[in-house]
Amino acid sequence: MRKCVVAGILLLVLLFGATAFAGVIKLKNGDEVTGRILKRTDTHIEVETKYGKLVIPRDKIESIQERVRVHLKGDRRMEGEIISRTEDAIKLKTGYGELSIPTRDIIRIEPLDAEEKKEEPRKTGNVGALRRKAHAHLQKKEWEEAIDTYKKILEINPEDSNALYNSACAYSLLGRKAEAVAHLRKAVEAGFIDFAHIKRDPDLDNIREEDGYKKLFAEKEKLLAGYAEKTIEKYKKRLGEEYAIRKDEDYKLIVISNVDKGRLDGLVGALRAYAECHWKGFFKFRPEYYITVLIPKNSEEYAKKFGGRSGAAGFYNPGTKTLTVNLATGGGTMIHEFTHALHYADMEGLDQRHPIWVIEGFGTLYEQCTRREGSGYGLLNWRLPILKRAIAGGECYPLKDFISKSSSHFRRDTSLSYAMTRYIFYFLQEKKLLRKWYAKYRENYKNDRTGLKTLEEVYGKSIEEFEKDWLEFVKPLEYSRGRRSGPYIGVQLEDVDEGLKIVEVVKGSPADKAGLKSGDVILKMQDKQIKTLKDLRGVVAKHKVGDEVKFIIKRAGEEKEITLKLGKR
Repeated sequence: MRKCVVAGILLLVLLFGATAFAGVIKLKNGDEVTGRILKRTDTHIEVETKYGKLVIPRDKIESIQERVRVHLKGDRRMEGEIISRTEDAIKLKTGYGELSIPTRDIIRIEPLDAEEKKEEPRKTGNVGALRRKAHAHLQKKEWEEAIDTYKKILEINPEDSNALYNSACAYSLLGRKAEAVAHLRKAVEAGFIDFAHIKRDPDLDNIREEDGYKKLFAEKEKLLAGYAEKTIEKYKKRLGEEYAIRKDEDYKLIVISNVDKGRLDGLVGALRAYAECHWKGFFKFRPEYYITVLIPKNSEEYAKKFGGRSGAAGFYNPGTKTLTVNLATGGGTMIHEFTHALHYADMEGLDQRHPIWVIEGFGTLYEQCTRREGSGYGLLNWRLPILKRAIAGGECYPLKDFISKSSSHFRRDTSLSYAMTRYIFYFLQEKKLLRKWYAKYRENYKNDRTGLKTLEEVYGKSIEEFEKDWLEFVKPLEYSRGRRSGPYIGVQLEDVDEGLKIVEVVKGSPADKAGLKSGDVILKMQDKQIKTLKDLRGVVAKHKVGDEVKFIIKRAGEEKEITLKLGKR
């Protein structure tokens, strides 16, 4: 059974419940207005409430608490109030406390209208409740009851691949072989294309010798190709002729983009080249299924058409085998996320699920890289200064604790955790031990899920000695390559209608010293209008470290001038 999916949903319900939230506007006279925010201007906010649309002047508003629904990978979602955003995570306030959610796990974020939900329950909410009910039956081995519950899900969505697959498993466990085979085929046709999982799942042991099961595997390539064509037709209908679609049968890729032909050729070429690098260096199992790569040409389309947050780099959804890239954040994003896609295929072939420090170690190492003698080679990048500041301030996690409990550390401080795991991998690369460690880790996985014991075995020293050597190795490193090695501001940004909104200010950075704050919107820099990250980088590139530059920002509805002295990364 696809137990990991339903278990994940159940966990979220236990943590967050089913509380409904809505946007709340607190007025200076003490009143509150609840509803969906339709429009924001410098002078007013337009809100849709159950009583109709209201226009509220800005000068009457005390504060705005906008509630959202966050859709996550694996058909999960959670609801609450966004406290802060960074490039790597959002912090969400829920009825059960605060939670940091990694950006890579987020499919999309939408405003939550509680009134609408009360009046007419959403079908997706019904499906979530039904999944939890079905999972409870599966836990109790109540196969008939689970099947009846999945039938209700399939009435809502006949193409729900997980419901079809788990029904097949339940029928198999009951010995109802014909129904099990029929539902398994429907699941594959609907998108459950993880044949490695199907082959291993003990719940399907009763039907291994059935003709229909054998035929399914005999037709595997045909079925995978059919699902690829289904995917292509779906995106053709949704995106129109503006987007070109490239299907690469050799590398199992469907690349969909509206960039110009020359650039698209280059992107497809890079995907093919790094696939070869990773298969040569690390990943034994290649994807049997097609990976869909969505590459809109700008941040606006990335956000509106593909559900990404404009300031975020991209994400890979292992459930749908879909990679979405925000090109505005740089070409390294694509290779980072594509590395995840290939790593997931390797894990599926191995029947393993590696911890986040390993998953992101690979991804971050190749977000800035080159190719040497047919292999990928990670370069120093912008995460190094983050790590070095943490080391200098005594804020780094002890490596034994970090590796043993990486998921909790990534939730606590995403930026630092990304930097630490990248430079653990970089250290192993430079010591020519990364390939050896990963190969040994796959062998040892059953008895060493975290990879810590294997790290000590391959390095030949205790983790404490490894950490000492690692810190000494990092100490003299300097990031001084390319555009990012120049003048430094120290902010995390996202696109908004007026300009660039600051979502985080790095402590001790030039921005922090100048008095810039989270929530400020950069309108101009050196009298040049700033609308995108490209605009900002263009102005910064014309200056050197130590130059004083003038910003015009908007804070709490008022424009303000701030002078900042550019620092060094």
